[in-house]
Amino acid sequence: MAADATLRDTMNQGEAQRLPDVDRDVQMGELINALINDMSNTETSVTVTSNVATLANTPQALFDAKISAGTSTGSKKILKVTNAFLTANNPAAGSCYWDGGVKVKFNATDAGTAAHFKYSRAADVSCGYLQRALNQQDQ
Repeated sequence: MAADATLRDTMNQGEAQRLPDVDRDVQMGELINALINDMSNTETSVTVTSNVATLANTPQALFDAKISAGTSTGSKKILKVTNAFLTANNPAAGSCYWDGGVKVKFNATDAGTAAHFKYSRAADVSCGYLQRALNQQDQ
């Protein structure tokens, strides 16, 4: 790779030893955070009953859980747990438990009555380009 190659060129080459440098230079965490913040909510004003919200769909990936009405509004740290753990335990203030299915449990002191969620579903993540096999050559 030439010394004056762009970050885009370096990323497209996929040289494994260079990817950590690209990640730091691009500030990948900041980029992903900005993209998630710019996403539209997948579900809005989901009722929170006994600190638990039940989503209409099972997320492939849950990106944001935000109390929209209650004492402590805003995004919460998402911790993925089993359904049994979610049922038997309570998350710390400022965080929530997601069971990998449709249940999200908030801390009681956050006192949420409604929440917004950003997530992808299996059907959503299959954009045309990503349906290709790695190194697929069609003709």
